[in-house]
Amino acid sequence: MFRRTPIRPIARPLRPVGRPVVRPVVVPAAGGGGVNVPPALRRANELMAAGQYAEAAQIFEQFARGAEMRGGPRAPHFFLQAGRAHILAGQVPAGMTALMHGLALLAKAGDHQHLHAA
Repeated sequence: MFRRTPIRPIARPLRPVGRPVVRPVVVPAAGGGGVNVPPALRRANELMAAGQYAEAAQIFEQFARGAEMRGGPRAPHFFLQAGRAHILAGQVPAGMTALMHGLALLAKAGDHQHLHAA
């Protein structure tokens, strides 16, 4: 009877081929968040954590409209946050409008991964 030779693993490169992945460095500010977070957005997140959803929804909606006018990639996410805040505040029709608009922007951009997650 013959003895089988062991299967050797295939050698793989240690680093990915191509351009290296550069991750941005976020330096924490005094408030604990990143430096690039606008104070109004920080305030909206604080309001959400405190349960003041109606006020947070207005701020998220302002950010969403501004980002949409500039063609910013974060506009759909701001609309989704605004919709969530509206719904938690009991403003279901306004919340659904914002959610649907955010989902439509994700679909239009072809961002199927985030669309599916949302």
